[in-house]
Amino acid sequence: MTNTPLTLDISTIMILFGLLQAILIMVVFIHKRGFAQHAFFILNIAVLIYIQLHSFLVHSGGMVYTIFLFNSATPMLLLLGPFITLYTYKILGVAITRAQKVLHFMPFVGYFIYEFNFFLQDSSYKLFLLAKERGVAPVTQEYIKNFPVDPWGIQGWVVVELISLHLVLYGVFTLLKTYQYQAKNPAKLTKSNRQWLQFMNVILILGGVILFLSEGGVINGYVFFKSPFPAFAPNLFGSLVMYSIALYLMIKSDLLTLKRAKYQKSTLHQDFIKEKVEMVQQTIEQEKLYLSPEFSLDLLAAKTGLSRHHISQMINAELQCTFSELTNQYRVKEAKERLVQEDFIKIEQLAYQLGYKSKSTFFNAFKKHTNLTPAQFRNTKAS
Repeated sequence: MTNTPLTLDISTIMILFGLLQAILIMVVFIHKRGFAQHAFFILNIAVLIYIQLHSFLVHSGGMVYTIFLFNSATPMLLLLGPFITLYTYKILGVAITRAQKVLHFMPFVGYFIYEFNFFLQDSSYKLFLLAKERGVAPVTQEYIKNFPVDPWGIQGWVVVELISLHLVLYGVFTLLKTYQYQAKNPAKLTKSNRQWLQFMNVILILGGVILFLSEGGVINGYVFFKSPFPAFAPNLFGSLVMYSIALYLMIKSDLLTLKRAKYQKSTLHQDFIKEKVEMVQQTIEQEKLYLSPEFSLDLLAAKTGLSRHHISQMINAELQCTFSELTNQYRVKEAKERLVQEDFIKIEQLAYQLGYKSKSTFFNAFKKHTNLTPAQFRNTKAS
């Protein structure tokens, strides 16, 4: 072991409070209705929790008791960009393939495998490096080094330059993606969601810049200038992010609305309801989402950026019907138009074209809304 005493200085306390905030925020989002929409954000918070825990153990000296975890947080930084990007896609309703999702995580996988050389080293070598990082003297200068830790000599690039660039590029790319989507679909992205995504991506960009500058603009080991940030700035990165997110959520409290009252006691303001219901209807009608047999609240939530709970709540409050009833209204209206325009279409074929999974379901819905069967309606219009 090393003579690294346990400490609890100001920076360590800041890291600890950031860690506790991250856990609280993750719990709150997990318990939100429609939390699946925020799944990638929750995963991002989980990564920040691990990064902060690692920093806390290093700064407090507790890492000597979990030395096998030393340096394991570095690859995790390569997960922040992909998770924020996939979260942005989810909010915007942009669909990507599983293969495209996997590609985002290849830098993390590649570097984690490469750094595995370090994880397999003897604990004496890790304890020596830990003492050196903390600025305390190790018990002995002797240690066991099993094999080369960095055989290709790339860690100096990856740890600072490439991770910094990775964070900045993901932040800029996703920020531009949000602006482009907003320009093409101004009615589909709420102001609240747009500002939230912009905030998250700006934080990502700033994180990359701070990481780079905190090392003094180092490139391949050469320091170009004195860092404007204190030496412990990179270790406080996760905590500063969590302080920023917590402050934002306090200001934008609608993102943390957890009340589950009945519709007449809804926390949604009336103006908000009317505006968003119009957006929901416009989205359904323009894309004719109701014609898909997979049409659901989850699909509508992905398309509009609203939570499935709020969509259901707004439809009930403003349109006085359930989501299922609204879907049938659109489908029956479409059926009536097609029955008038297309004389020879088969009723069963029409049912499947309208998104129904069975002929009987279509018959029942049509008769409920018109008091006629599809055939009777066609004959009435024909005569």
